[in-house]
Amino acid sequence: MILGTLSEEDHIWANRILYDISTGELNPEGKGLSDLIASYKTRHDNDIIRKFAHAIGVDEEKLRILKNDYDGVNINRNGRFDDLKSTLQIEVTRVYIESIDGKNLKDYEVRMRADTLLRKFIEENIAVNIK
Repeated sequence: MILGTLSEEDHIWANRILYDISTGELNPEGKGLSDLIASYKTRHDNDIIRKFAHAIGVDEEKLRILKNDYDGVNINRNGRFDDLKSTLQIEVTRVYIESIDGKNLKDYEVRMRADTLLRKFIEENIAVNIK
């Protein structure tokens, strides 16, 4: 794969890989650029899921399964979204959401905002205030 044929996103990953190779952080060990890019993307996606799950206070594995299996149509297929929401740790969720909203919320407001944020993350790949 030649850098000129990469998508803009893949070009960013390729530059990061080249940097990691130059600093000794990465030894490509005969892997092709496309394999390295896929590996970096997967690691990044897994990190975001882990960080978001911990920030919003839900079961990481259930979030990962739902996010990976989401068909773009029915977020609650087989009751998975409801099952995920049942794992909310309300006080962890409260801290995260109140830090975003900048105000104190009642339990029902925390649950409603959590529902919205989880949907955005699963459906649109938007993780608010996750770095």
